[in-house]
Amino acid sequence: GETEPNYNRYSQGTSLGNIQAYNDDMELFEGYVKGYRFGDDYYPRRWNGRLYYEKDYSQATYQPSMQIAFPTKEPTTEPTKEKSIQPSVQPTQDPTKESSDQPSDTPTGQPTFIPTFKETPYPSRLQFEQPTSSPTIVLSKDPTISPSTSTSLSPSATVSLNPSNQQTEIPTAPASEFPTLNPSNMPLAEPSIQPSQIPTSQRSLRPIPTSESPSRFPSDSNQVVEQLTTMFAGGNGQAGNMFTIRSSEDIVVTDFDIHTYSTSQIEVYIYTKEGEYTGFEQDSSAWTQICSTRVQGEGSPNPTHISAEAIDSVSIGVGQNQSFYITLSESKIRYTNGIPATDDGIIQIINSSGNKYLFGIDYPNRIWNGNIYYSRIHELPTEFPTPLPNNNLGPSKAIETTFSNRNGSYGNMFDVEAIEKLIIHNFWVHTYQQFGALVEVEIYALKEQGQSYVGHELDHTMWRKIGGALVEGRGTGNPTFLPKGSNEEYTIEKGKIQAFYVTIIGGGMRYSNGERVGKVVQSNSDMKIFEGAGVGEPRFGGTFSPRVFNGGLEYYTPDNMAIALADTPQDSLNIRASDIGFQREGWPCDSPDQCFSGLCGPASSNEESNVIVAGSNSLPEANGRDRYSEGPHTFCLDENGQHREDGDAFKYGTSRI
Repeated sequence: GETEPNYNRYSQGTSLGNIQAYNDDMELFEGYVKGYRFGDDYYPRRWNGRLYYEKDYSQATYQPSMQIAFPTKEPTTEPTKEKSIQPSVQPTQDPTKESSDQPSDTPTGQPTFIPTFKETPYPSRLQFEQPTSSPTIVLSKDPTISPSTSTSLSPSATVSLNPSNQQTEIPTAPASEFPTLNPSNMPLAEPSIQPSQIPTSQRSLRPIPTSESPSRFPSDSNQVVEQLTTMFAGGNGQAGNMFTIRSSEDIVVTDFDIHTYSTSQIEVYIYTKEGEYTGFEQDSSAWTQICSTRVQGEGSPNPTHISAEAIDSVSIGVGQNQSFYITLSESKIRYTNGIPATDDGIIQIINSSGNKYLFGIDYPNRIWNGNIYYSRIHELPTEFPTPLPNNNLGPSKAIETTFSNRNGSYGNMFDVEAIEKLIIHNFWVHTYQQFGALVEVEIYALKEQGQSYVGHELDHTMWRKIGGALVEGRGTGNPTFLPKGSNEEYTIEKGKIQAFYVTIIGGGMRYSNGERVGKVVQSNSDMKIFEGAGVGEPRFGGTFSPRVFNGGLEYYTPDNMAIALADTPQDSLNIRASDIGFQREGWPCDSPDQCFSGLCGPASSNEESNVIVAGSNSLPEANGRDRYSEGPHTFCLDENGQHREDGDAFKYGTSRI
């Protein structure tokens, strides 16, 4: 303010007559400031305030006004003498009586009385009472919510991508030349000229006439759409993911589900390239766009579907790698920290990262959350059958040891003897990890078949990794299964011994105390499983013997087609800590009151120097922290204040004094 007391606020100006504010209707200039009651002048000054005014719409202007982002609430009484060159970005709530040369980007709340010359990108929110006399040139992606009350004079030139939810009361005068790609929810009263590629959920009221002579080859209309699911665990996120898949067969990828926390409309873009994406994360020229669409987000942890109609399908040959980049325009994608290990036996995800929009910074070792939908490409059958039938591996069988628990650490080594020729193709394990905690399981086989694991416990060069996966732990007493295809099919010849090593990298493997290494712990007509050793560190650490692997194996017996059932385990105890009220030795604890021994603390340094570690072997939890990044983990100790493995809690009985 100036020297006199006043309550008006204003700003210093630059020059009398300078424009300080303007819009399409007026200009406001810098002026004077007056002392109290027409006192002294101070200039130049800018008035601080807001001016309200009304415009006279009684007469239309000859030229249209400049476009603004949003239209006026109500149209003018009379239109301008000349039409606007471009329509407004947002339409009016009620349409004008005459159509504009170009439609607005989004439809009006109600349909126009006369259709536009060009089709709008989106249909009207409400249907018009009467259909247009001719269909639009380009079809809508989705049908209207309910059919028109009367038919159009002629059918559409091409089929809709999706059929209407309901049938029209009266069909079009001539029948459509081609059926819809997907069937109607309800069958038609009259059969179509050609059947749908996918049958209806209910039978037609009248059958379709059969052809006079059958075709030479069957059609592929029964081609099965298969699905590969990674996970929907979330835990981290950005705008998108890049991932590479490898196919063991000729396939066509058609559509996806993604994981987003958004429950609003989202923009989705999908790109693809041959080979792996590594080295091309920021190189947009190496990618081909196959999708640009808007979908309704379903929120976390629900799948949000990107339909095949919005995506250009991608063919992948046998043994080829193909990379995909799925991104939103905003950072609303959810993914999970970790190394991808998803494999359904046909396609395998071999690499995955998180990525900023668009082709931005990449974050390696991020597991894409979603589903991949694909079809296998089958060649036409031969005109004549082959002289010999295909080999049949027979039904998959299973054998399980026990889930009696009692002890645990990082893994188990054990031997298997094949009574018949075996093909091992999957495992399941026992872990105390649960409630969404992810465990990284690795499976190894001794390279020399016919030898025991004994003598090779610490020599990693004698072992070969045959499988593994990052899976959600199912908790004590429950089997934690590895996904189908997590392991290669491993053959054990009849009469041979094969050693296996199963480990959880972050710890948490549960097993039982044994009686003697080499004692049969489980057997059936196909194999024997022997007592082995517990392993106290991730990847070939110190061992504890004898220990019993808690878990099972899935396998085939090519020479025996009969279904084999595993014998009932002799030791079927399944006692959990929750049943007896106290935690056993080696279980994580926060206070001594949780332990049998009344002792809770870090392991003694002379017996567990390498078990509690920080670094690359520690598996991140869902909250993003490493399990051991905050210092030594505390366990229930034994009565001597020590912890080598998890210990045998049952030597203390089932109650404390």
